[in-house]
Amino acid sequence: MTEPVDATLPLRRSFVRLGGRPLVQHQLDMALAAGCERLICLVRSLEPEVIALHQRAERAGLLFNTVTAPRDLSALVTAQDDLVVIYEGLLADPESVAKLIEQGPGVFVQPIETGLAAGFERIDINHASAGMLRIPGRLIEELVQLPPDCDVPSSLTRIALQAGLATREVPVAARSGMGWQMITSDDEAHAIEHQWIAHKLGSARLVSPGRRLVRLAILGFASSLLHAGNASLIALASTLAVLALALGAAWMDWAATSFLLAALAWLSLCSATMLRRLEAPLAAGEVKHETGLAALDWFFDAVLVLLIHWAAPPLAGTSPLLSLALPVTLLLLVRLSGKIPAVPGAALIADRALLALLLAVCAAAGLVEWAIALMSVVLAATILATSSARGG
Repeated sequence: MTEPVDATLPLRRSFVRLGGRPLVQHQLDMALAAGCERLICLVRSLEPEVIALHQRAERAGLLFNTVTAPRDLSALVTAQDDLVVIYEGLLADPESVAKLIEQGPGVFVQPIETGLAAGFERIDINHASAGMLRIPGRLIEELVQLPPDCDVPSSLTRIALQAGLATREVPVAARSGMGWQMITSDDEAHAIEHQWIAHKLGSARLVSPGRRLVRLAILGFASSLLHAGNASLIALASTLAVLALALGAAWMDWAATSFLLAALAWLSLCSATMLRRLEAPLAAGEVKHETGLAALDWFFDAVLVLLIHWAAPPLAGTSPLLSLALPVTLLLLVRLSGKIPAVPGAALIADRALLALLLAVCAAAGLVEWAIALMSVVLAATILATSSARGG
């Protein structure tokens, strides 16, 4: 974390923000995926981004060190260590990094034509660097012979090649799309941010209509929301506010309106989940407790049960507990269906926005109790048929 983005600006390349997070935080995801046990950062000073990286690395169980001179590395790296070197500015998919590191020591390269165009340095007539290498720790001692202001990653690449380490080409699949980038400025980060967000959210074809709608909205606004900070918390607050309105509408006996508001609340909850995934992805070896999101997910279902109960009041003499049994059963079956990919239309069934819209139509027609009973029977039969077909 040493190179400025521009001679006139103090901002380091590693501190350029992508998706609201400094690039070096994305690189920590790569280091965690690679199974690293110690993080050593070459820095100019202990800037706030370095301190934040230190705190997160230690929470993930990594030892953390900073050095200000290349020769200081030899005191931290032994001959028996393996060293994963990440170039300043490299953005790579953590899963791809993990697979490459598993191949063993080597200098990771790519074809010269694509590598130079993407901003990577030339290695030889046919290859450009891929911005990463895995080398034996003993090679660190060679840095002592070099000037104090040498480019450490580039120098270690030359040292590794002179020592006879193999070159390993990064597969085309790993380099495609947002898989492998070199970012050296804010402009470059902004240019790819929309594509990076789309890549992290996954394919729209694999999700339900409700989640697809949320995905489109996030693609349109996520960049500004993520850079503003606390985007997921704002979405969570919106979810609670809309759920309160839904409960108020149900209390006023506006059943259809309450279910429409519940559908909006579910979309808001989905957006909070997606934004949290972009803000703080769960890296390998890192433990995070998303109890807030999980609890709100269950709370939403509890509210939906209550809305159903109010929309279809029990017959006289029926206990409240007995009248709640059917909507509770329905929501549990909905959850169970969503956990079994083999169930036909599992994503559609798990989409609470669609369920709430369907209930709104039924409420307008006065058929809520019949719809709940029918859906419960159909879901139970579907799960049983799926289980039987799989030999369960």
